[in-house]
Amino acid sequence: MAQFDVKKLANADCVGISGRFTLEDKDAFLDIMTGKLDIQNRQAIMECSRMEYIDSSGIGDLLKLRTEATRFGKTVILASLKESVRKTFRTAQLESVFEILSEEEFKARFPS
Repeated sequence: MAQFDVKKLANADCVGISGRFTLEDKDAFLDIMTGKLDIQNRQAIMECSRMEYIDSSGIGDLLKLRTEATRFGKTVILASLKESVRKTFRTAQLESVFEILSEEEFKARFPS
């Protein structure tokens, strides 16, 4: 089961995801999406350094967030992916769908 924590950065909303992001987390992520993110006005960042695994349902949730953000001219950034999780995105050919930042790029672009 994943855990989500939301931080407001200067110019973005950042969701820290830890654990295993699976079908079990659908409702909790939807609550985050609809209640704690201002995707109309702010960049959405998923900080994934503590995410150990993501299944197709978790990816589907991120794609829904991306679709919603695109309606407002925003993107969804995935930051600090572990190599095993990044491989999942690479295998699903989703690296071009999301902007993916290394931990160093994330810290440089969005200082906390």
